[in-house]
Amino acid sequence: MRRIARRQNEVTGSHRRQTRQPAAQAGHPVSEGVRREIEETPHAVLADPAAGRHSTEVLTDWVGRCTDAFDTESREWIAGRAAGDAPTGPSARDGYAAAVLTAATVEALESGRVVATDLEPRPAFRGNAA
Repeated sequence: MRRIARRQNEVTGSHRRQTRQPAAQAGHPVSEGVRREIEETPHAVLADPAAGRHSTEVLTDWVGRCTDAFDTESREWIAGRAAGDAPTGPSARDGYAAAVLTAATVEALESGRVVATDLEPRPAFRGNAA
């Protein structure tokens, strides 16, 4: 029994290190909650081998992941406009900035170097700045 427990600790420790190391190298420390889940998952699989076969769908498009947020944003925008408030929420410039930053992020990941962007500060219009 001790030998099994020791081996289980070795496996979970190795799993924990292999999972946390890439996050740490990327500058994203693993939270306590995530650390706990990382440690508990192998224990669950060892206790119930069927647990390792359970899965959930990984959503690959915005419809499944963002529908509620999109609906909320739309309702808030409509209510604000109906109340006479200035438009809020993302603008075309925000979309452009997201595209520029995404392209720079991909380039940085592929090249392993820091990639600068030449985005100008957000102009002060529509009642907001910066």
